[in-house]
Amino acid sequence: MSPLYAASAVSSFASFGVFLLVAMVLGGRSDADRSTKRPFAVYLGSVLFLVVFGLLIAATIAALPFTDRIGKSNNDFSARPGIHTAFRTLLIVLIVAIPLGVLFVSHWRSRERMRAESDFVGSAHARTDRVFVYACCFTSVLIMTVTFAVFLIQVLQLLFPSFMSDQSAARTSASRTALALVLPMFGSAMIFNTFWGQAHDDRDAVAAPIHEPTTL
Repeated sequence: MSPLYAASAVSSFASFGVFLLVAMVLGGRSDADRSTKRPFAVYLGSVLFLVVFGLLIAATIAALPFTDRIGKSNNDFSARPGIHTAFRTLLIVLIVAIPLGVLFVSHWRSRERMRAESDFVGSAHARTDRVFVYACCFTSVLIMTVTFAVFLIQVLQLLFPSFMSDQSAARTSASRTALALVLPMFGSAMIFNTFWGQAHDDRDAVAAPIHEPTTL
C-alpha cells in the first residue's frame, strides 16, 4: 500500500466533513437569532474547520517524501533527486501552512472572544458553534479510526512478512505506509481531544443551574 494513502484518506474524510458541517449548519437556520451573531459563528466555524484539517493534510503531505525514502540509500545516485523532491515539497507545504496558521490564530481568538461573551450560553450562535465542534469531532474520529486500522495492518505485515509474496518489498512498503500514517493518526487524535473537551464544557455550561436572586 502506498504512503499516499495517508494523504488521500485525510483529504477524503475532511471533504466529507465539509458536507456534514454545511448540512448541520443549514439545519439550524430556524433558531431564533436575537443577537444576530449566528452568521458570524457560521463564518468562524467554517473557516476554522477548513484551516484545522487543511493543516493536517499539509503536514501529512509534507511527511510523504521523507517516508517514501525508507529503504533507499543516500549514496545511490538515482535516489538523490528524491531528496531534492522531499525538501521542495516541504518548502511548498510551509508556504501554504504559514498563512493557514495565521488564519487559525486570528479566527481562533475571535471565536474565544465570542464564546466568552455573557450572552453566548444557550444562544443561537452557541448552537451553531456546537455544530462546528461536533463536526470536527466526527471528522477527526473517522480519520483516526481508519488510519489506526490501516496502521495496525501495516504493523502486522512488518511482523509477519511471510504472508506476502515478496517479503523484502512487503516490509519496505509496510514501514513506509505505517510511518506516513503516524502523523494523521496522532494529529486527528489531538483535534478530537481538543474539541471533545470543548463539547463537554459547553454541555456543562448549558446544564448549570441558574441561581435567581432571592427576595426578602
